[in-house]
Amino acid sequence: KMSSEEKIGITARLANDVLGAALETDGDLARVCRKSSVVAPLRNEENAYNVLCDALFILTSPALQVARVPIRDDAVGLEETGAASKAQHVAAAKGKLLSKISRKQLVEMVLPILCNLKTTLEESCSPLLKDLMQYLVVIYCAYKVEVKEVLANDPTLLQEIEYDARQFKKNQRLNSPTGAVVVVSESEGE
Repeated sequence: KMSSEEKIGITARLANDVLGAALETDGDLARVCRKSSVVAPLRNEENAYNVLCDALFILTSPALQVARVPIRDDAVGLEETGAASKAQHVAAAKGKLLSKISRKQLVEMVLPILCNLKTTLEESCSPLLKDLMQYLVVIYCAYKVEVKEVLANDPTLLQEIEYDARQFKKNQRLNSPTGAVVVVSESEGE
């Protein structure tokens, strides 16, 4: 199992080194993003396409999301010694701090890369656009308020993400036996 620090580091590296590289003017990753189709791609372009698909898949994975550590207030927690209780509070504070760092990183560093990449993928009608939009929906569901603030200058993209998020939740309700939606928003309640 990865630590929260490792998750934040992996997210940063994938966003900068893979998605950010796709925005540069030359290189296989950039060529794949600017190419209008993936018909008979060169071997390097096919590999670059797979790298971008894999990076977006990994970034979308719930296993890469930083979760907060709740403070226990049950009877067992009250019976613990002072040292154990203090350690528990330190762990909860660390989890909350890492959650805030993750949120800040996603909003300030990753989201601008994704917005620029979306424009590039739209211009070339890339099949990668679907994967990118799925990741934007994941970020939106987790950090709705912050994403709305960042995308205030791009209301069209915000509307697209909100629509995709509604469709995602609708499909999740239809596919869930209880009809419950499993998406948890960290930004609510803080």
